[in-house]
Amino acid sequence: MADNLQQTIRSKMLPSLRQEMTQYAIVSLYLFVCFGTIILYKASILRQVGVHYVPYGFAIIKALIIGKFILLGNAMQLGERSRNMPLLLHVLHKVIVFALLLIVLSVAEEVAAGLIHGHSIGDTFARFAHETWLQVLATCLLLCLVLTPFFTLRAIGQTIGWERLRQMFLGEKGLRQSLRSSK
Repeated sequence: MADNLQQTIRSKMLPSLRQEMTQYAIVSLYLFVCFGTIILYKASILRQVGVHYVPYGFAIIKALIIGKFILLGNAMQLGERSRNMPLLLHVLHKVIVFALLLIVLSVAEEVAAGLIHGHSIGDTFARFAHETWLQVLATCLLLCLVLTPFFTLRAIGQTIGWERLRQMFLGEKGLRQSLRSSK
């Protein structure tokens, strides 16, 4: 019986876990690059007024958290109702649905972190109230801009096939072989 369980784990669960972790790594890396770039831009602006600010650790943590939220949303098949619509409408629908999900889950995350650090829910929401409507709008728009290419590539990959998409980006040989042959 123990051998059957180990066999089942090796044959079914490990490949699924490997695929899930690969997706998580890709999503998180993409988000880290986006968030890191935004933080770099913010740091360069603040440096001009004498404020030295470069919290790249924040970008890594936020990318890991938001990456998991995106995978949860995918597992719940959010935004799939629009699957049969034209690509543009499907991507816009997914971006809006996921942006709303990420905003709600990010607020919940901030509330939970506040409670862990001994702050009341009111104190946590008071911190949000200090942001101007323009900051909130800019954050939401940036989130939509970050999600748009991500969901566009996913929709194209699901439509034409992941292998075909990989070949379109990396060529028939793949990136490693192309890099080796160019040396």
